[in-house]
This record gives sequence, structure tokens and C-alpha cells, in this order.
Amino acid sequence: MVNLTAILSDLSGLKATDLDRSARFVDLGFDSLFLTQASLQFRKRFGLRITFRQLFEEAPSIETLADYIDSKLPVETHPGADGRTDLLETSIRSRAARISAVDLYDATSSHPQGASKGGAPSLLERVINEQLKIMEQQLELIRRGEGLPDSEPPSLTGTEVEADRGEPRTALSDPGAGRAKEAADEAASNGGPIPLTEAQQEIWFASQLSPDASCAYNLSNSLHLTGSLDHVILEAAIHELVESHDALRLRIDPLGEQQTIEPSGRATLTIDDLSQLPESDRAAQIEQAREFEVTTPFDLENGPLIRFRLFKLQETAHQLFVTVHHIACDGWSLQLLERRLSFLYSNRKQGRSPDIDWPQFREFAAWLADARQTDAGREDEAYWTEEFATPAPVLEVPLDHSRPPVQTFSCRRLGMDLEDELLTSLRERATEAGMTLFSLLLAAYDILLWRLSGEVDLVVGLFAAGQPAFGADVAGHCVSLLPVRTAISGDETLDAFLLRVRSKLGDAYDHKLLTLGDLIKRLGPARHANRLPLIATTVTMQTPPTGINFHDLAVTVENHNRRASIFDLELYMRELDESLQIDFQFKTELFEESTIRTWMDHYRVVLESMAEQGQTRTADIPVLTAEQWTRYVADRNDTSREYSSLLV
Repeated sequence: MVNLTAILSDLSGLKATDLDRSARFVDLGFDSLFLTQASLQFRKRFGLRITFRQLFEEAPSIETLADYIDSKLPVETHPGADGRTDLLETSIRSRAARISAVDLYDATSSHPQGASKGGAPSLLERVINEQLKIMEQQLELIRRGEGLPDSEPPSLTGTEVEADRGEPRTALSDPGAGRAKEAADEAASNGGPIPLTEAQQEIWFASQLSPDASCAYNLSNSLHLTGSLDHVILEAAIHELVESHDALRLRIDPLGEQQTIEPSGRATLTIDDLSQLPESDRAAQIEQAREFEVTTPFDLENGPLIRFRLFKLQETAHQLFVTVHHIACDGWSLQLLERRLSFLYSNRKQGRSPDIDWPQFREFAAWLADARQTDAGREDEAYWTEEFATPAPVLEVPLDHSRPPVQTFSCRRLGMDLEDELLTSLRERATEAGMTLFSLLLAAYDILLWRLSGEVDLVVGLFAAGQPAFGADVAGHCVSLLPVRTAISGDETLDAFLLRVRSKLGDAYDHKLLTLGDLIKRLGPARHANRLPLIATTVTMQTPPTGINFHDLAVTVENHNRRASIFDLELYMRELDESLQIDFQFKTELFEESTIRTWMDHYRVVLESMAEQGQTRTADIPVLTAEQWTRYVADRNDTSREYSSLLV
């Protein structure tokens, strides 16, 4: 149990003494992303696969998880000081066995890795022998009851990812993945092409439809920097950022099949001095620039795929625009790049030049290709194929305008805030139901879509970051779009429906290796020129940026709303200090603003009802505000009239 507590403490930043071992993980405030990362660390430490869903159902607390792990490990484990079985010895023996297996594989392979000549030990053999010696020393420490040092044995190439399920591992635990990484490194160093991932190919195909379609993949933020900014150091940090991330130097071939990594990046910093303009003119210039960033497509073939633009508003006030194409960078990666840019700037500002060796996107692409060929990859393929063995209807909510014969992309975004009181109630309701806040918000959205469309078989797209599965913070397009399919019935209780949503979400997160594009190829659904197959709406929970520290500057981050989208309707959620910001993004060719505002009111009513009710049937969950009920129901059904007595 001590090891479990230490892992959770390291990941969460909470003190180990503050972690209630009997409390459910949801009671401790752990969300879906956190538990995904934790499950991977458990796999690394104990050699056991523990799924996201199990952390909600079978082992939802530190105590129950410790019991579960004890039941799955061999009996030759060491009793811990707290009376429980210590898991360290089993973990070390398991790791030693894996290394020995790799040693045997390399010794018998017709193409051994690092094979020695003339009987002299190879580098790989020396590393294996050294790790086995360290592990024996650790086992001896355990036998004497002295415990282990904090650090783990060194790996051959540092932390990578296990190909059978994507958990952190050393390169030695999977020779195939190691060779894939070496092949990717060799191709990159020789300037050779690297295949696009399936997800990148989906983006490339969509981007070819029109410039507007390509702009649907522009990710753009602005960093508000307050203080004395050094322009020269910032530009040098930007250059170093691009040089140290291969994803920012990608170029896509004209056929959308291969990508090359430029040996040197060409991203430059454009500087606009607006400090002499009146405040109203400065604001207008900033708005025009923001519009330019979200409506100007990237040249995927010639690059660059990232743009930096700095606006000087006053001597101590600047805005830095960072815009990147989604084929090179996902939302997780954009935050990561901004943190690393601040790190590079801060170090240069202080005269330091730390050695950096950040994981590269080509490594992730190689790992992903290997992982999909493993048993876990085939399991994920089987799961999604079975999930959609019966064709799913594409969501049809009421439209204000007929769908154009060819898909259009223009969109707008409207937002509302959920006040702290309601947000607190929703968190308590989610905890009571044994689910995360995101799961509860998704369930409410499902109910809204059902009431709007009458469809009892719903498919909603959810985005799942691939970096936790890879086991390292890598910048690139590593996200998967998961088509979560949920049935809904008006006769079931709200509690029963919440349990099913939680289950479906857990299954989806546990099967992330198959991309949406590959699934669509396998299913072969009917395609139409005016809409996407399978998914019409998505839900995204955006996490507030953290760790962005430009030396002595104050920093705030602002997201730039897109002006183009490939989906009919999108729901974005973002937790703020004392509220939850909820945005509805919609295609303007299909919906009027007034309609979306009405739906936003409906969604709030559903959330308010879910915060209070549990055994209520889903059909009885209200969607109308008091004003809407009066206007749509009471007034229209009030047919009583006064008549003259002469007519009686």
C-alpha cells in the first residue's frame, strides 16, 4: 500500500498523509486523465494491467486496489511493515524475468540487437548484466528489510512505452518497439520519410476539402505577458523550441502518405509594435490578427506548420500568438510547447543552457504502429468492431436551415458559466455516483441530445490524449477520437443511466489504439458529401494551463475561438477558479444563434435536475426553464375564453 500511496502522491502533488486509503478515487478528486496516468504507473511498478474501468468498479480506493494487486501477484512476496504484502520483490523479479527473456530473444534471433562479435559482450549484454546485478542487490536489501532506494534501475534508452498496452516501460521490455524507434530515428537522421499515422491521414484528407476545412484544424492561443520582455531572448527560445521538437518541422507529401522532418526549423517571430496607437486601435488590430490566425490555412506541403507573432502593446505589456496546425500538434501538445517555451526563455534569461532531450513525435509514431500489431491492438480493434456491429444512426438534431449539398465549415461559439453553487452540487452528485465530473456532464449532454432528436442510440465523439499511454510528454498529434455509443431509455432511472455512461466511458478509454478513420474503413458506413460519417457532435474538457513561467513575467493564456469546424455541434468545458465555462460551437449554415442559446438553457436545466435527482426516470428530467414552460406549454394550452351570456 505504501507504494500505491507514493505513486498517487507523486502524480497528484498531494502529501501521502493526506490521501485517505479507504476513500474512493473520485472522492479524492482524481479525474479521468489522472486515473489513466495512474493505471499506467501501476502497470510499470507491478507488472499488472489495471484498466481505467477497474479503478471505478473493482478497485475504486487505495485499500481495494492494494487487495486486488495482492490477489494477482505470486505468493512469494515480502510482508510489509504495515502487515500487507510488499509488492517490490515481485516487481523486481518480474522485471528481471522480462530482461532475461529479451536477452534470450536477442541471443537466438537471426538479427540480434547489439550482437557481440568474437565472444565479446555487446553494449546491450553489458546493460542487461548491469541491470540484473542491480536487481539482485535490491532483492537482497528487501530480504534484510532495508527497503529500496527511491530511484529505479537505469534503462537502456530511458522511459518509453510498452507496446502491448501503452504503459511506461524500459526499451528492454519490448525488442520490437525498440527496433521501431531505431528505424524511426534512422529515417529521420537520413532525411527519409515517415508514414503519417492514421489520425494524421484523417486530418490531411479533411484538410484537402477546402481552405476553410483546413482552418478547422488551426489551434491558436495568445499568451498575455506582463513585465519586461526580452524580445531577443524570446526569439532565441522560439528557435530552440522548434529545433528540439521534430513535430514542428514536419512537411507532408502531396499524396498525404508520408511526412519528412526538416533538419532545421524556419519558424520566425513576427513583431508588431502597437504601443503608439490609441487603445481602441490596438484592440482592433489585435482582433484582426486573431481573426487572421484562425482563418489563414497552413501550407502542409512546404510548411512551416507553426506561427509565432508578438504584439507590443506597452513597454511592459505584450501578447504572443502561437498558432499550429492540428496535424502537427494536439491540444495537450500546445500546452506542453508553451510550458517548454517558457522554460527555455527563463533559462536563457538567467544565463543557463540546460541539456534537453525531449521525446520526439517520430518515437510516438513508431510506438503506435507497433502497438496496433500487438494483442492489445487487436483487442481494441475487436472491441470497436463489435460495438458497431449493428450500424449506428448518425445524430440528427433539428436544423434551422437545410443541410447544404456539400459540407460547409463556418462556425461560431457561444458560452455560459455555471456558478460555483451549481458546480459544487454537480461535483457532489458525481462523487455520489462514483464517477468523474466529466462523465456526469457527458451524461447530461446525452440526455439533451436525446430530448432534441428523439434518438435512443447516441454516438458522441470524445478525444483521448495518447501521451499518457506512450508514457512520456511528447509534442505532436497524438490524440484519438473515440466514438462513444450509448443507448438511452426513458424508463430507466437517472442513476442507472449514469452507471451505463460511466461504463461506456471506461471501456472507450481502455481501447484507444484503433483510430476513428480505421474504424470507418472497416465498417464501411454510407458516406455523404455534406456531413461526416458516424460522428456529428463531440465533447471536450479543456484543462487550464499550468506551469507556464516566463521568468519574472506574469502570464495568462487565452484560447482563440475557431471560425471553422468539421462537426455540426461541439461542446467545450473548461474549469475556472470558481465556475465552469461551457461553450457550444455550432455550424452557422445549420443553426441560428437563438436556437443554440435555447439549447444552452435546456442543458443548464438538465444539469440542475441531475444535481438533485437520482431515482427519477430519465424521461422525467425537465429540459425547459420556467419561462420556456410558460411560453411553450402553459400559454399555448390556455384555451379558456370568456363568452357573452347572450351566446349561451
